[in-house]
Amino acid sequence: MKVRPGGPSSGPASEETSEAPKASRKASTRSSQSLFERARADDSSQAQDGIEAHAPKAGGLWREHAPPMPKVAVRLGPVTARWNGASTQPGPLGAKADRVNVNVGANLQTQGGASGGFIVGHDVVEASVSQTWSSVPGAPSLTGAVAGWSHDVELGVGLTVNTPGNSGSVSANAFLSLDRELTLQGEYDGDDPRLAGTHVVQLERQVGVTGVLSFAKLAKTLGIGGGLSPSRTSSLRLVTHLAPDEAAAAVLERGGAAGYLKNKARAAGVVAERFAVPNLAHPETLRLGDELTVSTDGAITGGVALGALALSFGAQVVLHGTFELSATKLDDDKIALTVTPSDVRAVQASVNLPLMGDAGASRATATALSQSFVFDLSQPKAKAAYLAALEGTLPGAVLADEDVDAVTLAQRLRGETLPPGVTRSFAERSKGLERTVGAGIRFAFMQEGTALGALGSYWTRASGTRELTDGQVIARLDTRDVSRRREVLISGSETAGVRATKRSVTTFDAKGKPHTAFDGLRLTARYSDTKARGLELNRDVISPLNGLFDLRIEPIEKKRKNQQWEVAVSRELDATALAALGRPQDLTAVEQRVQVPRKAMEKLSEHLRAEKNPMAQADLVLDFVHKHGINGFAAVSAMLGGAATALELSRVTDAYQSVVRDAEKLALEFPQPFALSEGIERLRQRYDRGNALLDEVTEAEAFLTDDPFAQDAERAAIATQLERARATASEALSVTQLTPQERLAVSDALGMGWVSERDQQVRRYLESVGFP
Repeated sequence: MKVRPGGPSSGPASEETSEAPKASRKASTRSSQSLFERARADDSSQAQDGIEAHAPKAGGLWREHAPPMPKVAVRLGPVTARWNGASTQPGPLGAKADRVNVNVGANLQTQGGASGGFIVGHDVVEASVSQTWSSVPGAPSLTGAVAGWSHDVELGVGLTVNTPGNSGSVSANAFLSLDRELTLQGEYDGDDPRLAGTHVVQLERQVGVTGVLSFAKLAKTLGIGGGLSPSRTSSLRLVTHLAPDEAAAAVLERGGAAGYLKNKARAAGVVAERFAVPNLAHPETLRLGDELTVSTDGAITGGVALGALALSFGAQVVLHGTFELSATKLDDDKIALTVTPSDVRAVQASVNLPLMGDAGASRATATALSQSFVFDLSQPKAKAAYLAALEGTLPGAVLADEDVDAVTLAQRLRGETLPPGVTRSFAERSKGLERTVGAGIRFAFMQEGTALGALGSYWTRASGTRELTDGQVIARLDTRDVSRRREVLISGSETAGVRATKRSVTTFDAKGKPHTAFDGLRLTARYSDTKARGLELNRDVISPLNGLFDLRIEPIEKKRKNQQWEVAVSRELDATALAALGRPQDLTAVEQRVQVPRKAMEKLSEHLRAEKNPMAQADLVLDFVHKHGINGFAAVSAMLGGAATALELSRVTDAYQSVVRDAEKLALEFPQPFALSEGIERLRQRYDRGNALLDEVTEAEAFLTDDPFAQDAERAAIATQLERARATASEALSVTQLTPQERLAVSDALGMGWVSERDQQVRRYLESVGFP
């Protein structure tokens, strides 16, 4: 990282900053260290890693680099209500899919009509078509629609009944959604020799059914409408380890129309996968290291809208419940099972201009309970308890419908009796609240999160608690989150926010009396851009960091294309630091730099001096940061002296990871040097894929020299990865192993008949390496 001497260090690599695939690390880092030893560590990122290592899905509402509440996106009318936790859809092999939505339509006859559209983007082709049939005006009309893209398809039918004069209508629609995506996550990099040489592959499948009942009533100047939409979705996510030939057969399956239809058939379960998908009810089908998550969720969305003079006002309510099971095969007989029921309730109000923009506010609350056990299936009673847990009847003393405090929960766990062969890992309760307000401008073909996106700003404030216990210790996280998200047309989505997390640990003495101790306060400012273009990284990330936190990060010098970035700066505060905040340095210069009123900082210091309990002091800092956002964090850091060495800087970017994954895919596709028996078309494919990878490597290497956040050790590690990727491309393109006679045969085949520009390129490449 290019900073002034004594500048910040990025600290140890975490799950979010490491280039290695997350799933393979989770499967290979089942540490014997206690969950609560990790939770009590000074570095809260280590605590987060410890929690996720023992329970990958425990408390899934709370992630270090994601909003603490899942976003609910609802589209009333003849479309689906669904979860949407990301602004872009992932494409094949983890690529982000940029979309441009263009709709076209035409009336074919007076009694009916048809419309269609398409979406084109990186690794994405989406198409949709709908048809309406009606015998006479005012009579019931039947509508059919189909839409799909690289990994999803939706089918729908609807019936509309119009009142005389077409002043009102009632519609009923039903939709089926099939979604399947297979992602190569890289080679296994863990320590288990039994998994050495395998590739980590993630499979995600989803089948959803949605119904929509809507009505509309029109008058001369006023209209009212509304709808009710129930939905039910079943999902499966499997992270497994496959031998190279198995991974290649699955990941490199051909595309085109036939591949698309086969993908949908596999999503529906009509056609089997290329590799065995385990069944939780038959635990012997899980492979070593498999992580299988299945969930069922249901949602009911209801809303009404009132419109007049080109304006509409609407409100809607969302009720969403999920039951999730997550299993990990630990060894031949043991399976870790985590059960997580969760509930989300949201309300939203909005004002809309037809085809142009909207403004609104929403409020959502969420609760979740996670319980994790390890079952030794070699013991009959443990296997019976495991099968009962799959149906929702868990062993132990914790009931999902009880809202008990953490102390009572821990006492229950200490007194519970479990069947032989069953051990409890933890029980966890999470609660959260999120409020969002914002406005945006978009046209009919501009949808939030697409390539063209929109132009608008959205402010979010969230808070929550997370309590985790094994009966002996209670680890608690209290979180506050403030963020602003901007949709900037073709420049994607830009977010700036801050999170403050207070950690506390409760232990019990010999008489069972609880004692709670402060364990640390971590402040983290995050800047992200889904599509950093040109020199935007300087303006949107580097400049704010340098200005607020007095860093000396050198700006990038070369313009870049559509890179995804998230940069975080963190600071850990212990009890000593909280006490020092009560005696800050001169605040005149601090006020000018961080743009927080001096009176507010003086008031914080005064309250900290009056309060001696570190837990209460941490709450004061939480409230201060929650009110002033990133500037509040910068103010706290400056009040402590602003030493750059106290800050930790980390980043996540797709500038290098995509190259590594593309190299791994190329190695799977061409595991051996070219042989004449493969044929000329196979040589052409090698040329196309290999040269595309070489171009990626060259671009990534150029950026590495200009990367403002890479430290020397990390820079060397990335350079090594890029060198391996270049070697992989060179090996795929190598022809030096061919005999002189084989070289002549290849040259003649490329020169026979009509010669395309592509063949000319291949021939020029072969000549450059001394061919024939």
